[in-house]
Amino acid sequence: MTLSRSQFVPDRVWPFDPGSQTYGSVVDRTADPRRWAELVGTDVQLVTQWDDGGHDGPEPGRVPSSSASMPTVVRAMLQALDPRPGGRYLEVGTGTGETAARLARAVGPEGSVTSVEIDGALAATARANLERAGVHNVKVIHADAWHGGPDDAPYDGVHVTCGLREIATAWVSQCVPGARIVAPWGTDFTPHDWLLTLVVAEGGRASGRFGMGLSFMKMRAQRRAHPDHGTYAPPGWLDRARRRETELTEADARSITVGDAALAIGLQVPGCTLHHAIADDAVTVWLYSLTDDSAAAAGFADGMVSQAAQSGARSLWDELEAAWDRWLAYDRPPPDRFGLTVDTQGQWPWLLSGSGEPIPLGP
Repeated sequence: MTLSRSQFVPDRVWPFDPGSQTYGSVVDRTADPRRWAELVGTDVQLVTQWDDGGHDGPEPGRVPSSSASMPTVVRAMLQALDPRPGGRYLEVGTGTGETAARLARAVGPEGSVTSVEIDGALAATARANLERAGVHNVKVIHADAWHGGPDDAPYDGVHVTCGLREIATAWVSQCVPGARIVAPWGTDFTPHDWLLTLVVAEGGRASGRFGMGLSFMKMRAQRRAHPDHGTYAPPGWLDRARRRETELTEADARSITVGDAALAIGLQVPGCTLHHAIADDAVTVWLYSLTDDSAAAAGFADGMVSQAAQSGARSLWDELEAAWDRWLAYDRPPPDRFGLTVDTQGQWPWLLSGSGEPIPLGP
């Protein structure tokens, strides 16, 4: 039986609009089957659950918690995983069940997929979807995938369908050497993710490089609350903050919020999140530490030299500028020059030098 996206998308979806970068109102298959079919056949993300199932109104909820990913992204991630016929694979986050089904077809009847879903309702729906689609070599488990698969390790690879800020060491330890772990991974600096492909080595260690930019809803245990601005910058904060001229220009300030620079800075300035306001002729940047109450800010307008203000034990603006300068010194390397190594002690970012040697990154 041929697999189609429509076999896994529920009747009610909230489409993402790439132009406005917002989610639209619900499209209900029973009320507007033509529009529903049009969306399912389009390369666009469709939210299928809000607020861990706590919101079902026509307008978008607060936090998207499950979706049908863009078909091009599904293909890219499975291509990065490179599943082999007869292989045994772990999936983190079942969602609708579509990706598990496509992975199961790739490994064939001699292979197997264990898909772990933290949401019981989603797990039940995915099981039903897989059964109707005639996919029988997927086992859906309702559990927390952070702890790995249940009892059928070792795996030939791990496919992660939620955005991460940390890689579980259990996934590494449950894989055979040479296995791939494919995941959307990003830093705390921005909400964006990049496709990370790790290759497992002996001794509980995995390493690999980043690829295309992605934007996935985060693993539930790794969601970050929005910093409370008043806690970091109470009244009178600016008068008490340390102030100095910044070397960054307005154009630089726009660049650090997206794309390659955001990944490079986030890898070098851990435990820091960026919030910004961008207008046609001005940019305001705030930095908040996630490890203490340090904060920093700078405003840019009309090409004028700006002053940065910072407070707390960390000098976040100094850290930001040092990371920016280092990125420039290496000639603005793209994401695929950056990588991550994971072992039992933590995760370590690096930059691939021109000679092919990894250069450790950090604060």
